[in-house]
Amino acid sequence: MNKMILFLMVLLSLPSLAQEVIEDSLAVVENEIVPEINYLTINTDQQNSMIYINDEFVGFNKVSKLLNVGEPYTWKVECDMYRLVNGNDTMTSGDAVVVDVKMQAAYGILNVTSSPEENAVIFVDNKHVGNTPLSSVKMNIGQHKMLVFKDEYEPYHYDFEVFGYDTVAVDVTMISNVKNISIKAEDNSDIYVDNEFKGVGSWFGNVSYGSHIFEARKISHKPFSLQANVQQEGGNDTILLGLPTPVYGRLELATIPSGASVYVADKYLGKTPFAENLLIGEYELVLKNEAKADITLNVNIEENETLVLEEKFADSKRVFVMTDRSGDSLFVNDKYVGNSPQTLYLTHDVHIIKAVRDKYNVTNELDVFFANDTVKYFVGKEMQIVTDSEKDKVYIDGEKIGKAPCTAKLSYGTHELKIARGKYVYERTIAVEDDGLKELKVELGKKVTIKTTDKGDKVYVDGKYFGKTPLTKYMYYGNREIKIVRDKELEKTHTITVSDDDVNEYTLYIGQLVTLESTKKGDDIYIDGIKKGDSPLVYDMPIGNHEVLVKRHRKTDVQRLYIIKDGQSHFYFKPAKETINEFIANGMKFFTLNASSLQGKYSYGVSWGSYKKVGWHISLLTNFDIVDGEYHTGINQFLTEYNEIAPDAAELTGKQLNSRLAATAGLMFKVYGPIYLKLGGGYAMYTTLDQAVTEEWYKSSNSKDINYNGLLLTGGLQFNLKNLVISTDLNTTQNFEFMEFKVGIGFSKKKNKNK
Repeated sequence: MNKMILFLMVLLSLPSLAQEVIEDSLAVVENEIVPEINYLTINTDQQNSMIYINDEFVGFNKVSKLLNVGEPYTWKVECDMYRLVNGNDTMTSGDAVVVDVKMQAAYGILNVTSSPEENAVIFVDNKHVGNTPLSSVKMNIGQHKMLVFKDEYEPYHYDFEVFGYDTVAVDVTMISNVKNISIKAEDNSDIYVDNEFKGVGSWFGNVSYGSHIFEARKISHKPFSLQANVQQEGGNDTILLGLPTPVYGRLELATIPSGASVYVADKYLGKTPFAENLLIGEYELVLKNEAKADITLNVNIEENETLVLEEKFADSKRVFVMTDRSGDSLFVNDKYVGNSPQTLYLTHDVHIIKAVRDKYNVTNELDVFFANDTVKYFVGKEMQIVTDSEKDKVYIDGEKIGKAPCTAKLSYGTHELKIARGKYVYERTIAVEDDGLKELKVELGKKVTIKTTDKGDKVYVDGKYFGKTPLTKYMYYGNREIKIVRDKELEKTHTITVSDDDVNEYTLYIGQLVTLESTKKGDDIYIDGIKKGDSPLVYDMPIGNHEVLVKRHRKTDVQRLYIIKDGQSHFYFKPAKETINEFIANGMKFFTLNASSLQGKYSYGVSWGSYKKVGWHISLLTNFDIVDGEYHTGINQFLTEYNEIAPDAAELTGKQLNSRLAATAGLMFKVYGPIYLKLGGGYAMYTTLDQAVTEEWYKSSNSKDINYNGLLLTGGLQFNLKNLVISTDLNTTQNFEFMEFKVGIGFSKKKNKNK
């Protein structure tokens, strides 16, 4: 019971005890002294400068760090090629402490040249800095070691010191450390210098001063070696090397049966049993025995060793191998054995036979035990030839192979294909490729269009009626006989060649053979505007109307001929100089330069057009005196208003400008011979302007000056003297305010130069 009462008293006292503990703790915190802090910031003017505060690396270029107020601190800034900058102080309160550091350069400039050779390699303090010529390379202040070297020259050593902002210039004289020597070796042996191959038989080149090993080497020989010292002065410039020493091993070879011929690379060595010393090395031996397959051996002859071999010829078979074309290269098991045809002795095994023709080849397996004595291979492929008829006969290289569709066994390369359908024959060259088509589809014809000068003419092809013109029909390749019939009275037979070219349309005609002849041989003859030849001309003229022009320089004769069957066949022409009416009869084009006058003011322009009996013309005129910008229209009002503001300036300069622009178009009518009447209209602008002292332009108010914008009427005459044109025109307004006279001169030419 007492323990329970005691426990309750303790529980009741815990809150007051806890409150006392908390109050005591707060009192301790209130009495604790918290230190004051501030920022130290350091700025530098150089990239990659390293900043330390209190000997601790803080960062690059610009840094900030918190420090306790009242505590001393140190700082320093390091940068390659610049002097060390440092300082110390005690941190203060208030604004952040900022230290701006300006770095002072601590480098000089190194320039290096070398002679007599450039591009020498430069190291400074074991660091590669470039090749000669070297310029403007920064160096830290202080002592440096430089090494310059180049192949075939002595290394150059140089110690130098750099002071601030100084330029160190070094001119290096390179001293050669090589000598030109000649080396000769007997029996065209390979030449080596210090184990480096130089040449065969002889060599001339540079070798550095000092001791070297010179060798003459040959396969299967011990090298001839010579150690010699190459001296800068004196010594022998020519080194002679003796013969390498041959090294032998021995081969003892027997065969069953004996008497086989032994070959190495087609060189005959002897017959078995064979025993001889051979130079060491690897050999491919070929053993040949009549009526037996060759034996190929790969042997290695070693120094002072004897290789003993015994080989038995296997059972063989004589096989005559050929292809479809002599001269193809033959390979047995990837080994070349000659050109087709070839007699081979092969063991009773399966062999791989390959025949090669140019870029093509075929490979087959041959089981010799079951093979015939003669084996023929085909270097090509099978091709299916298909046409649109089962009656077509197919020929390859002149030999009939059957009727389409059929399978042809074709060798690689080109062949002449011929397909016959009755009397129709189709021929072409085909190429058989390794990766080409396996099926050849042949069309023995194509669609052809027949036209004549008149519609409705009957068309017969090879005697068979096809229809009326114009018509499009399928026709077989080859020469086709085309007969054109018109009204049962007129007919004409033509021969056309249908092929696989781009010609699919033929224009045929029914005509008569005529002779066109002029008074002078060689005159040009044009039929319907197209030159057909020279006089005298025999020509198959289509039935109907035609215009024939015979031309001799500027002399011509034009006749219109009507050709009928069995009509006139001989026509004569007498070229003569054209009259003006004849000259312009077929139409002309012209161009003139014009000039006009209005109140003593001149304008200029051009005209052009075209005419026959009736024509057209266009004309442009201007005096090229155009105001640059806008102008004012009320000069009197302006002068009145301007006098109120600045009376002295409200004056005219006396300069006047007459702007002229006109464009007209119209028709031309033949009056008589070469004279044409011209009528037309258009737009005109006549403006007279005065200039004020302000340099502004104002429309003239003088009634004597012309100011007009609007409709312009024109009329005149044009004289056409063959290629010379002269025109006169009169321009006026709709109410005839003024009259402007215009003249022009120019040239003309025929619309069709052949007429």
